Amino acid sequence: LDRSSAASDVYKRQTVVIVFTVCPFFWMNSSKTINHQTIFKTCFPYYAIVAFSICMYGMYATDFSIFMVAFFTSAFITICQSWVWFATKKETL
Repeated sequence: LDRSSAASDVYKRQTVVIVFTVCPFFWMNSSKTINHQTIFKTCFPYYAIVAFSICMYGMYATDFSIFMVAFFTSAFITICQSWVWFATKKETL
């Protein structure tokens, strides 16, 4: 297996997870009555707890394989950072 192909697959999976699990929280705000910071403060703590639990279970289920620990750690960090990216106010120049 080519390393660049494997890395590309990991990035694609992370992108799909972000689009299907993080974006809907911000897309459901179509009425613009609630700002992104409010959604972040309300939903992120619960999301982080669930994501952390799933990642820990994934590491446990794979018997803490070094590759899987690295994968789940990077996935958790990426997911949490994507919340910050979405919740940050966009500055206009």
